[in-house]
Amino acid sequence: MGKDAIAALEDGTPQATKGKACHADKGIGGDIAIALECEEDEILLTTDHSFDLICPAIGLKHIRL
Repeated sequence: MGKDAIAALEDGTPQATKGKACHADKGIGGDIAIALECEEDEILLTTDHSFDLICPAIGLKHIRL
């Protein structure tokens, strides 16, 4: 999953985080796809603890409610 997430981040196209790419069993996982779709200047609002790990790893600001 980590290798797929790095590939999606480097790819940068919308297709890298859509469809089959976001299925957890054969892709980057839904939460990672959501985080990768955020722009640099956006703040992701969430209730999910997984973003406490994902967002800092990719340099994304987030607020968990």
